[in-house]
Amino acid sequence: MSEPAIHIHEDNCGMRNLYPVGAFSEARADLARSVEAAERNRAPDGGGWTDIHVISAPSIDYSDVQLDLGAVADALEIIMPRVRRFTATALSGFDSHDPWGSYEEDAYCYGFNQRCFIKI
Repeated sequence: MSEPAIHIHEDNCGMRNLYPVGAFSEARADLARSVEAAERNRAPDGGGWTDIHVISAPSIDYSDVQLDLGAVADALEIIMPRVRRFTATALSGFDSHDPWGSYEEDAYCYGFNQRCFIKI
């Protein structure tokens, strides 16, 4: 049996990340920018976008708030299994290599599938 893995489309990258509460205002502002960019960059024919918005990691991380990554991981692992192999690509799965994709073999990702997971 192969090790569990989660693959998402790169458009959804960063949509289920868990940040410290101190990063809330930054994450909220970035979400507002992404909504605005989606409207501004909508293709004239409605079939996609002419440009993208890349979600930014907040300037505050767990070490800034003295919250140990291991403690966060332990708390999540109580309710969801850890899935170490996580990819985000424009391709459909693990069989092809997307040179612009994100490939993690030791991710801090917890969940069951591409619809039910959280990443720290």
